Amino acid sequence: MSEDSSGEKVFPATDRKRKEARKKGQVARSMELSAAFVMLTLIAWLRFSLTTGQGVNDLFGAFQTAFRFNPHPDALTIRSTTDILREATIWSLRLMLPGMLIAMAIGFLVNVFQVGFSFSWEALAPKFDKVNPLTGMKRMLSRHGAVESFKGTAKIAIIGWMSYSLVMDRFPLLISAAQQDLVSFLSAIGNLLWAIALRATSFLIVLAIADYAYQRFEFEKNLKMTHTEMKQELKQSEGDPLIKQRIRQTQKSMSQKRMMQRVPSATVVITNPTHFAVALQYEAGAMTAPIVVAKGQDFIAQQIKKIALEADVPMVENVALARLLYKEVEIGREVPPHLYKAIAEVLAFVYRTYRKRYPGGVAA
Repeated sequence: MSEDSSGEKVFPATDRKRKEARKKGQVARSMELSAAFVMLTLIAWLRFSLTTGQGVNDLFGAFQTAFRFNPHPDALTIRSTTDILREATIWSLRLMLPGMLIAMAIGFLVNVFQVGFSFSWEALAPKFDKVNPLTGMKRMLSRHGAVESFKGTAKIAIIGWMSYSLVMDRFPLLISAAQQDLVSFLSAIGNLLWAIALRATSFLIVLAIADYAYQRFEFEKNLKMTHTEMKQELKQSEGDPLIKQRIRQTQKSMSQKRMMQRVPSATVVITNPTHFAVALQYEAGAMTAPIVVAKGQDFIAQQIKKIALEADVPMVENVALARLLYKEVEIGREVPPHLYKAIAEVLAFVYRTYRKRYPGGVAA
């Protein structure tokens, strides 16, 4: 599939572009997923803390301190106010700090699960377009902004409906607990809040997993490349195709030149007679088998024959053998064993015909 005139992104992103995007902090990540697991961790820790002995004692101690406070103006001093604030702060830290640390670790692990270990200074750099009202309006009116707005509205509506249904289901229990002691009433309220939080968080986790899949889809879609971008990428990563083509042509020309220089040292040139030419070199006693020192087709074949003629190298016409040697044997390689017999017949003919050049059947 190729790019049309609209510049549509149709090519998958290259590894180089993926690495550059990662350096800029552009990764497939769902903030919803991290937030959902952090919320679940905090709620679970709060539930655990308030149901253990020490947590309950701290909670009742805080209530007792609050209810013991005398609101008389003479009792409201800097020292008494400072003591109350200090105790409230200590109780809050003792209750929430371990949970916050665990939640931070969970959030970090969830991010690592999504994108691996990735840190980008470019992503931390301030960008003024983020605070530009016009840019913000464009983001809100874009397809991505519409999707985010829909997700936010849907979350509020669904969580509101779930909370309302739970409250209505447990409303008789709350009325009954309100007529009992304070501990029973607080326990009923706590159980209700725990049920609402657990159900809402479970829903958010399911929604976050779906959002993560959507973010990966959008990331891959936005990372795709147009035909022009792909050409530019190839130029930067592998070099300009025109330059590479010239280099290949130069290398091919030099290789052909070296090949032609070895034709005069050949023992025989086997021809097609017009389309193929293969130059063989063989020295009895020094080589186990003949070696192809040059080969060519059409124009190159004619050049090999011309040089062989000028160097007085014998030429033998053998259509089938010339084709086989050209197709099966690379330059500098020995001929394969299944061609030994045919080559031996050619060399025998050459030695008989050119006795002065090869006295005793040994190449000079």
